[in-house]
Amino acid sequence: MKLSDFKMLTFDTYGTLIDWESGIYNALEPLLDKLPLRLNRDEVLELFAEYELQQQASNPTQLYSSVLADVSRSIAKKWQVRISDEESMAFGRSVKHWPEFEDSAESLKYLRQHYLMATVTNCDRISYMGSNARLEIEWDAVYTAQDIGCYKPSLRNFEYMFERARRDLGVLPHEILHVAQSLTHDMVPATSMGMTKVWINRRHDADRERQQECDQHGPETADDGAPNPSQLGLTRVAILKEFPVDYAFHLTIARQLVEPNRLLVRNTSALLAGCNLQQLPLAFGCGLV
Repeated sequence: MKLSDFKMLTFDTYGTLIDWESGIYNALEPLLDKLPLRLNRDEVLELFAEYELQQQASNPTQLYSSVLADVSRSIAKKWQVRISDEESMAFGRSVKHWPEFEDSAESLKYLRQHYLMATVTNCDRISYMGSNARLEIEWDAVYTAQDIGCYKPSLRNFEYMFERARRDLGVLPHEILHVAQSLTHDMVPATSMGMTKVWINRRHDADRERQQECDQHGPETADDGAPNPSQLGLTRVAILKEFPVDYAFHLTIARQLVEPNRLLVRNTSALLAGCNLQQLPLAFGCGLV
């Protein structure tokens, strides 16, 4: 299978194209400033992710801006600090301020010339408008949680995308390649749906630590319950020895199409030690660092 075999690329947005971690952490500054001690960034983000997942699971039709507002209230309660209605609502409206990754807009612009492009996002339509302006892309389709009535990792989000892609764009499921960062929200359900996937590992340094944790506690999960990429047909680029059926790319989305059955690698590094590039069945270039 070559990447040129696909007609459509579907992207997760937050964590893949938009730096939601920096956006969330910065938007929580008003609460963090009320604490007597500064918390570790990863601790803050893990707490946010836990409460967000709970809120979305228990309220699948709630708008994402409202989900964020409720999550900020839960975090304030956990930290035993006061939060005003205006502060929680401001956090709910913060999505438009979350920064894009520096490679996102340019990569999407290039890929748009060669593929149909869509995003499957856990966002509402109004909030997503701000992010879309940052990405500077005209999607062929935008599938939001608001449209679908539930949040990833529900399989319904992917079923909805399949239905609409077939109906509106004439694209069949096997002609879609899904590109995302989140193992929980995207890689697990996409694997369940039989999709071919590209894992954009934005958190390569943190994932190296997670791999060490997995090695200590067993192959299934780390302490936080996150899935091990090896179970999903994925390989951590940070410890890459060979490519599996699905492709794990480090940091940047591919920008340049190359000849079939060749992989164009710029900024080659020791991460690729041991890889036989001539045997990689790709028609798609990527920048590895």
